[in-house]
Amino acid sequence: MFILAPIILDGFFILISIPLPLKHITFSTIIILDLVTSIVLAIVYPFRFRHKINWKTLVVSIPFYFIGIDLLGLEPASLILKLLNLLKVFGLFFAIEELSASVIGFC
Repeated sequence: MFILAPIILDGFFILISIPLPLKHITFSTIIILDLVTSIVLAIVYPFRFRHKINWKTLVVSIPFYFIGIDLLGLEPASLILKLLNLLKVFGLFFAIEELSASVIGFC
C-alpha cells in the first residue's frame, strides 16, 4: 500500500510537467522523484505479479526524464520526452489500477 502514494505523485508531477514550463529546481525534483519511483517499481512490480514482464512493467520502470535530460542532454521541452512521459503516465495509471486491486484483494 505504501507504494501507491509515490506512484500517484510521480504520475501527477509528470503529467503537469508535460504541458507546463517549470522552474529548474522543480523540474529537478520531479526528475529525482521519477528516478526513485522507477527504481522501486522495477524491483517491486515484477515480484508482485509473479515475474510477469509486459509493456507496463517496462514503461513504468524507465526514468525517461533522467535518461533524456541528465544522460543524453535533451531539452525538457523535447517532443520525444513529452510523448514518452505521456506514455509513462498511462503506464502508471494501469500500474496503480493493478496494484490497488491486489491491495484490496489482500485485505
